[in-house]
Amino acid sequence: MTQLPLFTTEVTVVSTQEASSAWTWLLESMSPRPRQDCGLCVYDLKLWGDKSANRPLEHALSTTNVLGTLYLVSELGDQDMILDMVSEGNAHAVIVPEGSLDEDVVKVIKSRARFRTALSEHLAFWTRLGTATQSSQDHPRFACSLPNVQPEDKGPDGLFLSTGAVSSVEIQSVKNSIGNPQSLLSTRQFRTRGTPSTNKGKLLEDFHRFAHQNFGFIRLERLLFGLCKLLDLHSTKKIRMALLSDTECSYNAVIVADHQYAEAELFQGYQYITSDARRRIATYVGSTKWAQVAEQTRQYVFRNLEQLGLV
Repeated sequence: MTQLPLFTTEVTVVSTQEASSAWTWLLESMSPRPRQDCGLCVYDLKLWGDKSANRPLEHALSTTNVLGTLYLVSELGDQDMILDMVSEGNAHAVIVPEGSLDEDVVKVIKSRARFRTALSEHLAFWTRLGTATQSSQDHPRFACSLPNVQPEDKGPDGLFLSTGAVSSVEIQSVKNSIGNPQSLLSTRQFRTRGTPSTNKGKLLEDFHRFAHQNFGFIRLERLLFGLCKLLDLHSTKKIRMALLSDTECSYNAVIVADHQYAEAELFQGYQYITSDARRRIATYVGSTKWAQVAEQTRQYVFRNLEQLGLV
């Protein structure tokens, strides 16, 4: 039998207090999801700050340092550790073995464009957990799948499972843009006629393929199985298939971009995916300048890892 190597020296990347403070900031600063739809969808424009001065994300150090901390927690932390923090309030330090990080992770952090895409997926992850915590009476128990290790990884960007009197599933897909994000959501023919183009990769059109052609179903079902195990839920394949059916699951189209492009009309075409507007969620995470927010966050992450001798 081969003996696994033992790591005798560990490095604390994020302290318990840092993780707790970053999570508290998100909960207290982020605007909640509206309870009513706007006809087209439930348009959830995320703004930040106190109640008297909600605003888009800014590239101030006080903001990007927190975003960097949250990124490190969800990139290098354990899923059950994160669940314990968001559901029970028990924060944990992020600890890794001494030495270099996984090369795949380091390459993402060293690339401005790739990190920006990765950060958008991590923002979507944290905002979804924050939204659920803010409305905890609607979600007695919940979990969200971790972001992809690399932004190019195939499959869905996230799956959210909520349990209570009735279990529900929300499929999450994320796009980010340093310009107008409209072209990442759909083509003109889909917005006007509901006909997907032949090219995959448009957010709303891929949702349509899942709803009507089971596109990506196997990957989603595997994510759902993992979330059920995380929450200690017994789930048969039949139950998981039912939760992912078009009549049960909801959709969350997440856009991370400059605030100037934020409007519900960006998500025109959503009505062709499901007839229930309450199951069509549109989350817009805007910044005064998304490219600057992402780059300053990347520098914070890289600097911290470099000081620890991990990159």
